[in-house]
Amino acid sequence: MKNYLLNINKKIKDSLFQLEQNNEKCLVIVDSKYKLKGTLTDGDVRRALLRGASINSKLNKYIKKKPFSLQEKDFSKKNFIEKLDLRTIENLKDDHIDVVPLVNKNNKVIKILYPKDFKKYFSKEKILKNIPALI
Repeated sequence: MKNYLLNINKKIKDSLFQLEQNNEKCLVIVDSKYKLKGTLTDGDVRRALLRGASINSKLNKYIKKKPFSLQEKDFSKKNFIEKLDLRTIENLKDDHIDVVPLVNKNNKVIKILYPKDFKKYFSKEKILKNIPALI
């Protein structure tokens, strides 16, 4: 998980080094208490640089501040997939979402989930039943 988390007070240069360390090319941006602040992709960094940001610019201006995330309370081992609403399923199936922060009731990131791990449980018509635990 550490390769995917970056503090909001870091600079673009730090994000480039961190992005190089992970396979998904997406970072979860947190504060010092690991509360979710947003996400940042390699594309976000590229667009920021094209708009004139420097490698020493702070990240805050360039992150996606309301990323798709899942709540720990909703992520039970039993029947989690069966209870998902259509919007959540569409987000998990979206090829542009590389990582999904799992947050507790205080919005602290407790785990990083990978949508590619969920895709095998979805069919076009319905959500499959009786799946193994995802955690």
